[in-house]
Amino acid sequence: MKKRLIWHVLSAAFLMTLGLAPALSPQAAAQTPKADFTLIHSAWMGGWQWGHVGTALSAHGHRFSAPDLPAHGNNKANLADVTLASYVQTIVAAPDKTPGRSTLVGHSFGGIVASQVAEARPDKVQAIVYLCAFMLPNGVSFLDATANVTTSEVLNNLVFSADKLTVGVIGHPHSDLDRVTPQRSLSSPRS
Repeated sequence: MKKRLIWHVLSAAFLMTLGLAPALSPQAAAQTPKADFTLIHSAWMGGWQWGHVGTALSAHGHRFSAPDLPAHGNNKANLADVTLASYVQTIVAAPDKTPGRSTLVGHSFGGIVASQVAEARPDKVQAIVYLCAFMLPNGVSFLDATANVTTSEVLNNLVFSADKLTVGVIGHPHSDLDRVTPQRSLSSPRS
């Protein structure tokens, strides 16, 4: 129940950001230019996280895609092959399939991916919406940006695999890293 309320609030906030929250009459909806949205989920989630937003966008006649990032949701990519570049490649495919430009919407970690997609395909991106998301300066990693955060239960419980290529959260039901001691680094996990 609490998760459903949170997603309703996030959906409403997102739609208000885009100016779509007011109910449109059928006549107004028919005259409104249709937009294309590429919705990028956060870490440890999947495209399903955008269900309510997608429903609202569709109701207003807009198009959207919410692909699963590699090794998230229904995407069964091998974890060893997952990189930021593979995330970007997956998301770039959505605006590449549309005739016009797409508005990228990144939630949390998805903001990092959105920025990279916009750099890879500036001609296919109308705008980027950072919804409670990371917008990192060039050369700054996620771990660099969060190095001084000490009050986050997620960040304080990050664990890296022995090869430093995958990260999980202690206690997450799908993590096999619970046997590892939490560690934080001031640099990216590959360094």
